[in-house]
Amino acid sequence: MSFLQVKGLTKRFGGITAVNDVSFSVRRNEIVGLIGPNGAGKSTLVQMLMRAQNPDSGKIYFHGEDITRLNNWQAVHRGIAGSFQCTRPFRRLPVIANVMVPCTVRRTGKKEVKTSTQIQAIEIMKKVGIPHLAKTLAAKLSQGDLKRLEIARALATCPDLMILDEPFGGLNPGEIEMLSQLIKDLRAGGCSDSPLDSGGLSMIIIEHKLSELMKIVDRVVVLCFGEIIAEGTPAEVTQNEKVIEAYIGKEGI
Repeated sequence: MSFLQVKGLTKRFGGITAVNDVSFSVRRNEIVGLIGPNGAGKSTLVQMLMRAQNPDSGKIYFHGEDITRLNNWQAVHRGIAGSFQCTRPFRRLPVIANVMVPCTVRRTGKKEVKTSTQIQAIEIMKKVGIPHLAKTLAAKLSQGDLKRLEIARALATCPDLMILDEPFGGLNPGEIEMLSQLIKDLRAGGCSDSPLDSGGLSMIIIEHKLSELMKIVDRVVVLCFGEIIAEGTPAEVTQNEKVIEAYIGKEGI
């Protein structure tokens, strides 16, 4: 059953239509890849889903509620969190403080947490594999550790849907492999404090490193010039002639 439904979403910037009448859905515990060439409208689309931008038309439903006009913090309270392409930590604060801040967010319907924010932050850092960096300033982290910190900060809000914008960007093959495994583990484990009983996370992932992305997603949505040109399993999408012509190329992935 779909718990995120996007219906006819459109966003214009002056005379340019960045997203044009886009409709799709995401099911519980599903990982959906969002791909397409530069300028396809991917980042604009997920910014609308995270309520960082307002659409000109269309609707966004989450858990059956119309969230189209909610603020970003209201969407977080309802269970949507994510990270942008450029990491944005509190660079002068240690890692543990970066994770403690979102732990203070009171998620709507969230189960009562009796532990301190410090203990919550430590548990989240363990989950993403960075407990040894607790006292390290965010400014001193490697790119791979910054990506893990961003995921930890999103996870601290106890989301049901996590949106990741190019999580593999700037990472070496070893870091990509570790982050891929983390994403799989989070999909299975989710947040223990979620108001939902089913556990696990749903995810939308924007990524240009297609060979790595296709290994972890259940389904792929392809954007080109702001419109969906294909949707299906990784195998279906990578064999779609429209996708090959517009994005992948004849050499494949």
